[in-house]
Amino acid sequence: MLNAAVTSDPPEVTLRWFDLSGKPTLIRRRVLTSTNWLVLTNLGRGFSFVDRSPTLELGETYEYDVGNRSAVVSLYGRPVERRGRVLLVVEESIARPLSAELEQFRANLVGDGWSVERVEAPRHDDNAWLQEPINRRYIADVRRVKSLIQAAYDRAPAELRAVVLIGHVTIPIPASPTRTGIGT
Repeated sequence: MLNAAVTSDPPEVTLRWFDLSGKPTLIRRRVLTSTNWLVLTNLGRGFSFVDRSPTLELGETYEYDVGNRSAVVSLYGRPVERRGRVLLVVEESIARPLSAELEQFRANLVGDGWSVERVEAPRHDDNAWLQEPINRRYIADVRRVKSLIQAAYDRAPAELRAVVLIGHVTIPIPASPTRTGIGT
């Protein structure tokens, strides 16, 4: 577990974590959009660290790496309001039983700046892998899932950033000489 608290005057970030390993804890920081890490300290044993570096800037977002934990910390920066679109592909047989949980997940994504589209898809046939030749319903299901995803992409190609499969959604199986028509 890793928590972070910020103050603005002066700018500082207080990190707290729990670790009984007794191993030294390397603490690094980078601006979220950067690939360059700045090593802040290598604590012997410790459960907290305060970053009072003069390079901390209000309005900036940082990523901290503390041992095997990480946290993204904003020093009073603007929230990300438009991350793009995410497509939720929900397996048909679980859509109704999980409707409350799926709605909560959708609301969480929207609250985090995502535009959410949801579609329902057929359940994967676990026996399709064993059938020779592959059954026509399975081929149709694979094509349907592909067309659902392709249609969402075609509606706004610059906006679609992620596809989340929820449940046992139909997926293509590896092609072989006797299994034709899969994934087309």
